[in-house]
Amino acid sequence: MRRSWLVPMVVAPLLAADGWRHGGMPIWPDATPAAPVDVAHPAWSVATPGWGNSTPVRVGDQWCMTSEPTWVHCHDAATGALRWKATNDRLDTLGGAARDAKAAELATFPAVDAALRQQVREVSRLRQQVRAADDPDAAARAVSAASEALDVTKARYDALHAWLTPPELDMIGWASPTVATDGTALAVLTGNGVVSVFEGDGRRRWSVWQGPPVRPMRGFDYGEATSPLWVDGRIIVGHGHLTARDATTGAVVWQDAATWDHYGTPAVARVGGQAVLATPDGRLIRARDGAVLAKDLAALTYVGPVAQGDHVWFFGGAAADRPGDVHASGWVLEPDGDGVRARNLFRATLPRKERVYTSPVVADGRLYGLLLDNTLVVLDATTGAVRSETSQETPSTTPLGAAYANPTLAGGALWLVWERGTVRRLQPGDAPSPIDDVVLPEQIRASPTFDGRRTCLRTLTHLTCYGG
Repeated sequence: MRRSWLVPMVVAPLLAADGWRHGGMPIWPDATPAAPVDVAHPAWSVATPGWGNSTPVRVGDQWCMTSEPTWVHCHDAATGALRWKATNDRLDTLGGAARDAKAAELATFPAVDAALRQQVREVSRLRQQVRAADDPDAAARAVSAASEALDVTKARYDALHAWLTPPELDMIGWASPTVATDGTALAVLTGNGVVSVFEGDGRRRWSVWQGPPVRPMRGFDYGEATSPLWVDGRIIVGHGHLTARDATTGAVVWQDAATWDHYGTPAVARVGGQAVLATPDGRLIRARDGAVLAKDLAALTYVGPVAQGDHVWFFGGAAADRPGDVHASGWVLEPDGDGVRARNLFRATLPRKERVYTSPVVADGRLYGLLLDNTLVVLDATTGAVRSETSQETPSTTPLGAAYANPTLAGGALWLVWERGTVRRLQPGDAPSPIDDVVLPEQIRASPTFDGRRTCLRTLTHLTCYGG
């Protein structure tokens, strides 16, 4: 049920959970995209069920993604045709008679909503009359009785409201988390706290409610952006608490005690045959049992770290209300008995008081990070030495706006994407040089994806693939 009234978000081998706040490494080693992108002549373009920020993920021969407020949908990779779509609502966590009963109960919400509004007005009216009443005690008793009735209705309202589909939010929204996949099925998280696994044909394997969102979030007050991860048969979800669920049943395998108030997604490192999660607050957590193996490696606000094999990098700045320098660090993880120890490669500080809304990409010994002021920073991935800092804003180009999409490597080029629609390719290196720019007809916050020679871009309301 959609509410209308509100009371006070296996593809390429090195890509994992690539999204608006991903924890993977967006490298497409096998992509050979046609260049430049021919905006006027796409291979195909389709409208999505709602606007969205999440990056499309390849699941078999489909592109799958989420859209506002709780849609999950998959499109044929060859034509863009919609294969299937489904909601990811709390009502979807029920089945059979329980679902029917709850749906009938939710049908009463408009009446409860109207009654609540009327009772709020009535309590306000009675309170205004107390002082002028001939019998103040009787008037006060009337206020008390009306307030008690209001409390009952409000409790009823809240109980129903918790099951409703949230209204669309601007900017971050509820559907920014990018789906995770094992190559044949997909895991979904939306901001209402519902976690689901769908088969590739759209059949729902399971859906559970993870609980309400944490408020406020670190650096912002609403929305959902932590993407789920599919790691060794478990779905890792950052919502309320970092939780691992069995991919087959949805049962909780472990749950971290710390409150999860991050927008960034953990990165998945591999050490001695085991998966280790690196979290935005600088912890290392063993994926199989949730054991915390290390702490205080770094602290990120809006983004998560990235990992490649047994290496982890952190790159980010402070929140808007806590200005601070941009920090970067690199770590190599080493087996330590049944655990892991983190050996520091470098810690670097860029004395630039900037927010960082994108996770970096690391390749060929270089870390490429993009700041909010659109400075592209290249660091030595082993020492942290600054190789270059280059402003991407130039008088000869269209104003770029903010960058929310992560820098991506594909087809031998570094791809940067800005919200106002500019897609730029650069030649990677110590001082990346521009190759070409194109400007899309719509805003974009998702990272670019690739399918052989095709470049696929998810703008706010469309999924479009270019090239042959």
